[in-house]
Amino acid sequence: MAHFRRTLSAVLVSISLLATSHVSAGLWEERQALYAISKELMAIESLVRDAERKSTPSSRTSFKYNVMLEDLRLIRSGIDHHLMQPMEPVDPSAVKQLDPAYTGHDR
Repeated sequence: MAHFRRTLSAVLVSISLLATSHVSAGLWEERQALYAISKELMAIESLVRDAERKSTPSSRTSFKYNVMLEDLRLIRSGIDHHLMQPMEPVDPSAVKQLDPAYTGHDR
């Protein structure tokens, strides 16, 4: 369990540093950072499930793995939802029409 805690702490610190290092970055960099965080959260979920398998149900105290997993899924779901949103709204009136005349005919 101590190894799990150290690993989880290291991952959370990495996520924190990754997120804060991109505060002034552009839109693409932000999205890349959020995607990386989402992937790290999936890895953490795997670590939590592994720790749950190794836990002793007959212990005097128990960790609520299901609560932690639900919180991790909720955070990842929010990030993934944000990433699925269009980058910038498109104003149809601002889109330049294509010129269909690619060739010219001199008469």
